[in-house]
Amino acid sequence: MRIAITGYGIVSALGIGAEATWQSLSVQHSGIGAMRVLGSVHHDLPVGEVPFSDVELKAMCNAIAGKDLGTLSRSAMLGIVAANEALCMAECKGSTSDMAFVSGTTVGGMDITERVWRSGSAAIDHHSAGSCTDDISRAFGSFAFATTLSTACSSALNAIIYGSNMLRTGQYRRVLVGGTEALTLFHLNGFNSLRILDTNPCRPYDSHRAGLNLGEGAAYLVLEAVDTVCEHAQAYVVGYANRCDAYHQTSTSQEGLGPQMAMRGAMAMANVKASDIDYINTHGTATPNNDTTELTALRAVFGDDIPPFSSTKAFTGHTTSASGTIETVLCLLGMRHGVAFANLRYESGEAVGMPLLRDNMPNAMDIVMCNSFAFGGNDSSLLVSRTPNADLVSGSVAGSVVADAECDDPMLCRKYLSPLQARRLTAQMKCLVAAAYQALEQAAIKTPDAIIAATQWGCIGNTMLFLNDMLDNHEQELSPTPFMNSTHNTPAALLAQLLGCHGYNSTISHDEQSLENALLDARMLIGCGEARNVLVLDYDEANEEWNAVLTANGIVPRSAAKAMVLKRI
Repeated sequence: MRIAITGYGIVSALGIGAEATWQSLSVQHSGIGAMRVLGSVHHDLPVGEVPFSDVELKAMCNAIAGKDLGTLSRSAMLGIVAANEALCMAECKGSTSDMAFVSGTTVGGMDITERVWRSGSAAIDHHSAGSCTDDISRAFGSFAFATTLSTACSSALNAIIYGSNMLRTGQYRRVLVGGTEALTLFHLNGFNSLRILDTNPCRPYDSHRAGLNLGEGAAYLVLEAVDTVCEHAQAYVVGYANRCDAYHQTSTSQEGLGPQMAMRGAMAMANVKASDIDYINTHGTATPNNDTTELTALRAVFGDDIPPFSSTKAFTGHTTSASGTIETVLCLLGMRHGVAFANLRYESGEAVGMPLLRDNMPNAMDIVMCNSFAFGGNDSSLLVSRTPNADLVSGSVAGSVVADAECDDPMLCRKYLSPLQARRLTAQMKCLVAAAYQALEQAAIKTPDAIIAATQWGCIGNTMLFLNDMLDNHEQELSPTPFMNSTHNTPAALLAQLLGCHGYNSTISHDEQSLENALLDARMLIGCGEARNVLVLDYDEANEEWNAVLTANGIVPRSAAKAMVLKRI
């Protein structure tokens, strides 16, 4: 079986649609500039904003759907516009009822939450990551299946992996995959609290780089399972891998172990060698840690055969959860036009002697690699080819629960964690750790092959801490700790670090379907031979303030700290 890309769509600071994007790329025009839409006090920070207001985007979305879609978050609106282009190119708009939809996002509808949190309204209808995916779905009628990946900056690329595994296991013949992320105050202030935002346009890999510029946007691909060469294919997915650095929540290990394993894993699946790859779209955020460790990983994986590479974040800004598919679409445009894109604003730095592209370069690309690395050491690589490679291994959904545990006593974590390890964990996280170790003990497994978490609201305690701090202090002098630990994939990342698990690591956040879709993810991994066993976590926090919000919205609060182990038996 082969996976054909039959359609793609994109929205970013470079414009709306593939043609507008290409026009900007072809003349090396960057979309990074002054803040115009987001109303932050930090107006000195350049950003990669989509150059349309919410009102303008809403009109586009209503026209696409042929009806008034009601309240939509900016992330959902960006997603609708990009998904529409992909579906139209693949000639399947209006016939999505037999398709799956897998979307990645982290902020979801945070822009709406920011507006209503202190307004006396308790409405959170659009807060969750899953609701963003559902709002996009409404514009196109219905999909047979929908789920949401939330692994911070690798979310969209991991959506491609999840969707590809659905095709490989015969769940569906077509799937829409990608990601969307809008700029929000939470988002901007979180990264600013880490002191990694540049007050000038970013300079990936340059010795004078001072951090990243945040961007926003969305991009989606239509993937189809084909048995022969597909005449409508724009390209083919030939290899991919997700691996966990298992080192730190926001930093990559010095040797770039996670990135190394992700790139090697993708190459192994595609059965290609270093010299076969024509171009790499690197993660390249322009932060000191990322750029150094990614260059180290490139040298370790490719040796003297490093392909030409660049970071296109200097064009779009870092679009976080959407970056994986935005940059994949940029690669597809490069393949279509025979151009590898420049690493803008690089003058000199650690890439000396390496084939970093300072300008657009003619390149009749056949195979390209795209990298996305995220908080929690969640690292993914994708290989796309102009022509189909060898068939990908097919499988079937497999695996059964062989152990499960539930914990409601945080003190039980003392059996597994030192006081230093446990001191900053919430009570709920301590319970989850204890449940995970208990389930692994039952299954007689020390380190699982993969870890997948399911959560409806994510680490809502830390989210509220940072949100309240941001509003109370008017975006000034904020503590980075709650932001660092607010991402939905924090629990899966923490368990990977504690257990030394460098395998597949993912987080599903699709409301009440989260656990069901996480279990499917695990069974697809096992069925495709990508894992022998998988640790699945079911996690949601409960605290007085959040429970009051849920109750006011007619939602029954839940807390969960459960773990189970799946194996092929």
